Amino acid sequence: MHKRVLLRLDDDDPLVKDLIEKLNVQLPGQEVTPQSPILPLSLPPLHEELSGHLSIVGAGGLGTWCLHTLVEGLKHADRTDVRFLVFDKDLKIEEHNLNRQVIYGPEDVGSTKIAATRRWLEQPFHTHRSRRCSS
Repeated sequence: MHKRVLLRLDDDDPLVKDLIEKLNVQLPGQEVTPQSPILPLSLPPLHEELSGHLSIVGAGGLGTWCLHTLVEGLKHADRTDVRFLVFDKDLKIEEHNLNRQVIYGPEDVGSTKIAATRRWLEQPFHTHRSRRCSS
Protein backbone atom coordinates (compact mmCIF):
# COMPACT_ATOMS: atom_id res chain seq x y z
CA MET A 1 0.00 0.00 0.00
CA HIS A 2 1.24 3.48 -0.85
CA LYS A 3 0.61 6.58 1.19
CA ARG A 4 0.98 10.13 -0.02
CA VAL A 5 1.96 12.96 2.28
CA LEU A 6 1.65 16.61 1.31
CA LEU A 7 3.95 18.94 3.19
CA ARG A 8 5.04 22.51 2.50
CA LEU A 9 8.48 23.54 3.77
CA ASP A 10 10.54 26.70 3.32
CA ASP A 11 13.72 26.48 1.23
CA ASP A 12 15.86 27.40 4.23
CA ASP A 13 14.44 24.60 6.41
CA PRO A 14 17.26 22.19 7.44
CA LEU A 15 15.14 19.22 6.34
CA VAL A 16 14.81 20.70 2.83
CA LYS A 17 18.54 21.38 2.61
CA ASP A 18 19.30 17.83 3.75
CA LEU A 19 16.86 16.32 1.21
CA ILE A 20 18.25 18.45 -1.64
CA GLU A 21 21.76 17.30 -0.80
CA LYS A 22 20.88 13.61 -0.39
CA LEU A 23 18.69 13.44 -3.48
CA ASN A 24 21.13 15.49 -5.56
CA VAL A 25 18.34 17.85 -6.64
CA GLN A 26 19.45 20.71 -8.88
CA LEU A 27 17.83 24.03 -8.05
CA PRO A 28 17.18 26.64 -10.78
CA GLY A 29 20.34 28.57 -11.59
CA GLN A 30 22.72 25.87 -10.34
CA GLU A 31 25.33 24.39 -12.64
CA VAL A 32 24.42 20.81 -13.56
CA THR A 33 27.34 18.40 -13.58
CA PRO A 34 26.73 15.19 -15.54
CA GLN A 35 26.83 12.13 -13.29
CA SER A 36 27.44 9.68 -16.12
CA PRO A 37 30.09 9.61 -18.83
CA ILE A 38 29.45 11.64 -21.95
CA LEU A 39 30.33 9.91 -25.19
CA PRO A 40 30.84 12.12 -28.24
CA LEU A 41 28.92 10.89 -31.26
CA SER A 42 29.59 11.85 -34.83
CA LEU A 43 27.79 10.25 -37.71
CA PRO A 44 29.28 9.99 -41.18
CA PRO A 45 27.69 12.15 -43.87
CA LEU A 46 24.66 10.62 -45.55
CA HIS A 47 25.34 9.11 -48.96
CA GLU A 48 23.42 10.80 -51.72
CA GLU A 49 21.85 7.50 -52.78
CA LEU A 50 20.84 4.85 -50.27
CA SER A 51 19.74 1.32 -51.06
CA GLY A 52 19.35 -1.93 -49.23
CA HIS A 53 17.12 -3.87 -46.85
CA LEU A 54 16.30 -3.16 -43.21
CA SER A 55 14.60 -5.65 -40.92
CA ILE A 56 12.59 -4.35 -37.99
CA VAL A 57 11.67 -6.99 -35.42
CA GLY A 58 8.72 -5.67 -33.47
CA ALA A 59 6.32 -2.96 -34.58
CA GLY A 60 5.39 -1.88 -31.08
CA GLY A 61 6.59 0.86 -28.76
CA LEU A 62 10.29 0.67 -29.63
CA GLY A 63 9.99 -0.66 -33.18
CA THR A 64 7.66 2.10 -34.40
CA TRP A 65 9.96 4.79 -32.96
CA CYS A 66 12.95 3.15 -34.71
CA LEU A 67 11.03 2.94 -37.97
CA HIS A 68 9.89 6.56 -37.67
CA THR A 69 13.47 7.73 -36.99
CA LEU A 70 14.84 5.75 -39.94
CA VAL A 71 12.23 7.17 -42.30
CA GLU A 72 12.92 10.71 -41.06
CA GLY A 73 16.64 10.13 -41.75
CA LEU A 74 15.93 8.81 -45.24
CA LYS A 75 14.24 12.10 -46.10
CA HIS A 76 17.70 13.68 -46.28
CA ALA A 77 18.96 11.39 -49.05
CA ASP A 78 18.57 12.47 -52.66
CA ARG A 79 17.45 9.00 -53.75
CA THR A 80 16.53 5.92 -51.79
CA ASP A 81 15.75 2.35 -52.64
CA VAL A 82 15.40 0.98 -49.13
CA ARG A 83 13.12 -1.95 -48.44
CA PHE A 84 11.77 -2.71 -44.98
CA LEU A 85 10.93 -6.16 -43.63
CA VAL A 86 8.79 -5.77 -40.51
CA PHE A 87 7.96 -8.58 -38.09
CA ASP A 88 5.49 -8.42 -35.20
CA LYS A 89 3.72 -11.17 -33.30
CA ASP A 90 0.67 -9.04 -32.40
CA LEU A 91 -2.06 -9.29 -34.98
CA LYS A 92 -4.22 -6.27 -34.19
CA ILE A 93 -3.59 -2.70 -33.11
CA GLU A 94 -5.53 -1.96 -29.96
CA GLU A 95 -6.52 1.46 -28.65
CA HIS A 96 -4.24 1.16 -25.62
CA ASN A 97 -1.25 0.84 -28.03
CA LEU A 98 -1.69 4.34 -29.46
CA ASN A 99 0.00 6.25 -26.65
CA ARG A 100 3.39 4.65 -27.32
CA GLN A 101 3.35 3.35 -30.89
CA VAL A 102 4.15 6.46 -32.87
CA ILE A 103 3.13 5.54 -36.41
CA TYR A 104 -0.42 4.38 -35.63
CA GLY A 105 -3.53 6.48 -35.16
CA PRO A 106 -7.15 5.90 -34.13
CA GLU A 107 -7.98 4.94 -37.72
CA ASP A 108 -5.60 1.96 -37.39
CA VAL A 109 -7.34 0.35 -34.38
CA GLY A 110 -8.45 -3.14 -35.41
CA SER A 111 -6.01 -3.31 -38.33
CA THR A 112 -3.05 -5.63 -38.27
CA LYS A 113 0.22 -3.94 -37.34
CA ILE A 114 1.75 -5.08 -40.60
CA ALA A 115 -1.06 -3.62 -42.75
CA ALA A 116 -1.01 -0.31 -40.84
CA THR A 117 2.79 -0.14 -41.04
CA ARG A 118 2.64 -0.78 -44.79
CA ARG A 119 0.08 2.03 -45.22
CA TRP A 120 2.30 4.35 -43.18
CA LEU A 121 5.42 3.45 -45.18
CA GLU A 122 3.62 3.91 -48.50
CA GLN A 123 2.71 7.52 -47.69
CA PRO A 124 4.90 10.14 -49.35
CA PHE A 125 7.69 11.25 -47.01
CA HIS A 126 6.24 14.71 -46.50
CA THR A 127 2.94 13.36 -45.16
CA HIS A 128 4.21 10.89 -42.56
CA ARG A 129 2.28 11.50 -39.42
CA SER A 130 4.15 11.74 -36.17
CA ARG A 131 2.39 11.04 -32.91
CA ARG A 132 3.65 12.09 -29.52
CA CYS A 133 2.86 10.29 -26.32
CA SER A 134 0.18 12.02 -24.28
CA SER A 135 -1.18 11.29 -20.88
